[in-house]
Amino acid sequence: MQDLEQYLTYLDEASEDVKDVHAITEHLKEIAQYFEQDGQPEPAWQARINQEVIAAGKSLTQGIGYHISFTQRDENGVEREFGWPDTTAYGTREYTYIRERYDVWRNLYFRSEYGLFLFLRKQLRTNEEVKELADAFFRLGKLYQEKNAVDDGAKHYMVHALEAYQRAFYLANARKNDAAVGQLLRIIVSHLVAVHANWNLTTSLTLMVLARLTELFTEHFKALATADQAHELLAQNWRGVHQLALTYRHGAIELAELSSELAAKAGSDRDRWAVFQAQQYELLAQEAEQQPNLTAVTFVERALRIYRRLKDEPNSRRLEQEYQRLRTAFSLTKTSTPLPDDANQQLLQYIEETIAERDALGILQEVAMTPMFRRLDNVAEVARTQRDSFMAMFPSVIADKHGNTVQTFTTAEEKEQFQFLSTYGLLAQISTSVLVKLILEAFKADKLHATDVESYLRASWVGQPRWVESTGERELTHPLRLIMSGVNILFQELERWRQEPDYEPDFIACTDSLTLKVEYLLRYICARLGLPTFKLREGSEVIMEKLLDELLADLKSKLDEEDRFFIKFFLSEKVGQNLRNRVAHGLMDDTEYGVQNAFIVLAMILKLASYEFQPAQ
Repeated sequence: MQDLEQYLTYLDEASEDVKDVHAITEHLKEIAQYFEQDGQPEPAWQARINQEVIAAGKSLTQGIGYHISFTQRDENGVEREFGWPDTTAYGTREYTYIRERYDVWRNLYFRSEYGLFLFLRKQLRTNEEVKELADAFFRLGKLYQEKNAVDDGAKHYMVHALEAYQRAFYLANARKNDAAVGQLLRIIVSHLVAVHANWNLTTSLTLMVLARLTELFTEHFKALATADQAHELLAQNWRGVHQLALTYRHGAIELAELSSELAAKAGSDRDRWAVFQAQQYELLAQEAEQQPNLTAVTFVERALRIYRRLKDEPNSRRLEQEYQRLRTAFSLTKTSTPLPDDANQQLLQYIEETIAERDALGILQEVAMTPMFRRLDNVAEVARTQRDSFMAMFPSVIADKHGNTVQTFTTAEEKEQFQFLSTYGLLAQISTSVLVKLILEAFKADKLHATDVESYLRASWVGQPRWVESTGERELTHPLRLIMSGVNILFQELERWRQEPDYEPDFIACTDSLTLKVEYLLRYICARLGLPTFKLREGSEVIMEKLLDELLADLKSKLDEEDRFFIKFFLSEKVGQNLRNRVAHGLMDDTEYGVQNAFIVLAMILKLASYEFQPAQ
């Protein structure tokens, strides 16, 4: 069928709809190609216009978009988005033809699609035109709902029905001050409330239907004609959450949360929805514990937070005990990355050559540069290639060793950040093992001692005396003494370990000391650069010392970003080691103090000592 008008007439009289878009646009492309090859540009152009209007993405919030999009760099090296169909160059000729097609369409799918295209391009402006378009979407929604009932939801026509209903609602609501449009809006609202109230709760689409309509009327609560309509929605949702809880507790919790927001708008009781959610979280925790699964801790934590918010003391006390029991019952998952044999041989060769060819100063310079750690741009590239599109759909949660949630990554940007940090952490496992082996082998080869570290630091700004003003008096202090206390303990333990192979070295004191001295050096650097290390607490006269992350943020342009990120990842990132907070707040047990932490913070100190800072005038 290469006759365009004949094909369009067929579409208008047939039952084709959103399910047939691909086949329709492909056939229109074939028609366009036929006429182009036959030397008939006008019908070819018309076929292309129909193809593009049908295929174009259309959103009331984002406008006209591409059906297929991609990014590439232009001639200036700037990354830009490209896609098909590109309708941005449409002018009077195109819009006139599209309007002619819109006016003759009887098929509700094509009429609504062409009308929405014109509306988004500001070609439909009057209240009457908008009313006609809203009515087309409203009737299309009814048609899809009827199709959904015929095939018992097998083709999920209800998904498209809700989209059509929502478009009808938004269009009418935007022009509701017009009497005729306002009347249509009231009809649409009454119909949607009825759809919600009469929905069969045993179907698989229950959560989607009830949730979408609840969200719609929560956002546009004033569109409801009476308070009874709101209570009708809430009553059906109460039945819905209990039905969903039989097969899908997470869905029941989601609908209960949405219902709570609607209840707040309606001046209805919100607490029953919160209690329901807490009860479902407790049941999820019980199911998870039976597997067993660490998420049991998270579910109990969420239930506990709800009870505390409700000031339910008996349930709060009960859940606190349950939380304490569960968080010690599970071992947290640890991820490790073994080295391939050939890579292991290369690293061993690198260590042997470094120790053989360099003296103590050269070895310390190598440790300060940490070349075994991947550069950030390389980590970013690895993170992109390892991104899991399925797991990216879910929030990422960071828990401490007790199962306490300490950080969440929910938005797309946050998930991308989590992917980068996780990739850095995995790669850092290998790099840390290389750093540890380099220092240990240098020590065993008698080429690295505490005195060598002291000489290295003494030759830097760290070795210079520091005048400190306190309570109006100046006092001469020696930063090197603060640092060397921890360094001496570290090397004493290494020496005893070398002398007594069965000795279990104690790296607790040196790790605690050196970890906190890194923060000391960062504050000292800020002082040398004239950067304030304090801040005013907003809304009060209290003056506070800046936190570690705030100091690192202030030094963003002062330190090499590779060094700054290295320090931040291991000292304060919750996805990383978070060493500073774990040490300062007593969150580390004796089994968590290994030589790797001591060597990591030693490398940080050597890094900072390698800089040259001009004191602020």
